[in-house]
Amino acid sequence: MKKKIIILLTYLLIVTLLGACSSKISNDDKPIKAIFADAGWDSIRFHNAVAAYIGRVAYNIDGEDIPGTTPITYSGMISGDVDVYMEVWVDNLPTYYEDLKYGKFKELGINFDDNKQGFYVPR
Repeated sequence: MKKKIIILLTYLLIVTLLGACSSKISNDDKPIKAIFADAGWDSIRFHNAVAAYIGRVAYNIDGEDIPGTTPITYSGMISGDVDVYMEVWVDNLPTYYEDLKYGKFKELGINFDDNKQGFYVPR
């Protein structure tokens, strides 16, 4: 009887160790892809690069930029082709506040709160 218990415990130990050493076969290791809007400015490219780096290192998210003008990339965000828009001049988008109100996207924060948009001509 004692021999059977030892054999059973040994068998359970081996199965447990082999199970712990086996490779994990799962899609959990596959990175998630996030599409960033690239409207062509240096500042948005910088913010996209920082966010993509954080996503890749901390959250296993691969970032990919999709280039285009402001109206085109914004339309891509509304249609779901763009996941992240790091910087946009909202005054250039007539439907921005209505789209925000109806939940077509979420505004998570403001990058620059001390800027004004306009035409500036040197003297």
